[in-house]
Amino acid sequence: MPSIFRFLDDGTAELRRAFARMPDIERLLAGDPPLPEYRRLLERLRRGFAAIELYAFDDLSETQQQAIGRHRTTWRLTHDIGILGGPAPMPSRLEDLENAGALASLSAKLGAQFALAGILEVLAPAHRPLRRRLGAKTLSCLLFNASRDPGCSRFRAAVGELIEAAGPELDWAEALAGARRALRTVRHGLMETAELQA
Repeated sequence: MPSIFRFLDDGTAELRRAFARMPDIERLLAGDPPLPEYRRLLERLRRGFAAIELYAFDDLSETQQQAIGRHRTTWRLTHDIGILGGPAPMPSRLEDLENAGALASLSAKLGAQFALAGILEVLAPAHRPLRRRLGAKTLSCLLFNASRDPGCSRFRAAVGELIEAAGPELDWAEALAGARRALRTVRHGLMETAELQA
């Protein structure tokens, strides 16, 4: 593993563990959450992803957009929420957007995308039990970027190629800051609110 990936892995390890230990994520990974609970989880994930993707995919070169633009997760989460029924997805909360901040540099954007890929890999083991229960149509957000086989993640591979291509131009500190910000923002988006409990 190239040293930049080890650096990002090591620097985000505790935040990834904290994300995986969130009660909603633990219940999802344990299998078979009630359908309304699964829908609420997708709604809160969508809020967090939308806040980060607003910045992380912005102002990239045409080549970079072609490489990773198709990996946006927000619209897949929106699709799955719609299939499950209920009200239209709510917009990102102001506090989520403020937590995301402006990922101004390419290094920060790539770091954030590295973190988003890691989040999807944390969620990937939930795919099989949910597929048995709900069918494939409601799982596009888990399936598209998930690890279908060990070590296989299309999004992470695409981001990895861009990080390697950036080479010496990549600011490691900014990339790590972007990755940490993404993890914190998505985790914050999962926090239950009175609005969602109503």
